[in-house]
Amino acid sequence: MNFHEQLPITIVSALFAGLRFTHATFYILLAYCAGRLAYNIGYMKSPDKRVVGAIVQDICVVSLIVMAFMAIWKLI
Repeated sequence: MNFHEQLPITIVSALFAGLRFTHATFYILLAYCAGRLAYNIGYMKSPDKRVVGAIVQDICVVSLIVMAFMAIWKLI
């Protein structure tokens, strides 16, 4: 998924997840940025080397989505 396609999902999930899990959200967003950096560096070397960064980003986004749903569930 392109960065611009994934960014709205990441931002909205982080906003909702941050309501309940402030520290965890911060650290996951740091890991997401590190994954994005690894993705870009890997892609500049060879498109096949971007996999590690992509996996880190995807794990972070899924974690944010789960935490956002948990935070919303606690608010209801």
